[in-house]
Parts: sequence; C-alpha cells; structure tokens
Amino acid sequence: MKNRFKNLTALIILTTLLLIGSVTVEAEPSLVNIGVGTNRQKVVINARLVEGFTADIDEAVENGIPLTFIFNAELRQVNSLWNDTLISSNKIKHIIKYDSLKQVSRFTETG
Repeated sequence: MKNRFKNLTALIILTTLLLIGSVTVEAEPSLVNIGVGTNRQKVVINARLVEGFTADIDEAVENGIPLTFIFNAELRQVNSLWNDTLISSNKIKHIIKYDSLKQVSRFTETG
C-alpha cells in the first residue's frame, strides 16, 4: 500500500512538473508552409515565418530600429547510397525598417 501511494505521489508530481514546463515555454520562431519550385533557371523558395515578432520586436521596429532576418538555404542532391551532395548554398537576408515620419515600412532582400 505504501509503494502504491509513493508511486501515485511521484506520478502526480511528475505530471505537474511537465504541465508547468509546457505552460511556461514560449514559442520559438519557425518557418512553415515551405515551398520549393523552379522559375526557369532559378530555384524559388517560399515560406512563412511564425512567432517571429514579439511585442518588444514590434516596438523596436516602430521606433525605427531595423530588423534583420538571415536564412541559410542549401540545395542538395539526394543520394541513396552515399551522403547527399551539396549543389549550392545561399545566405538570404531580409531587412525591415520603419519610417515613422512617412509611416511606411521598407523591406529589402539580398541573396
């Protein structure tokens, strides 16, 4: 009976800790809906950034501080018997800057 009570107590404590841990964890930025295609000789990548802007980041951008996102993309050829072959790698840089006088955002992209 004591062992059963100890096991039940341990299970309740473990479950509580897991629930507290899952509630306090903040979402991290991630890319979703990633699509890859070709446009003649170019490879085109489309994706959506989720959880990329917190209230602090929004405030900083509204105050004119530029925000830079850098993505590293690799194009690889899948090989079944050996490691995949790297065809190309590219650094994609997005910069968002807000002009508070004109109330306009400027978006630039390189890469």
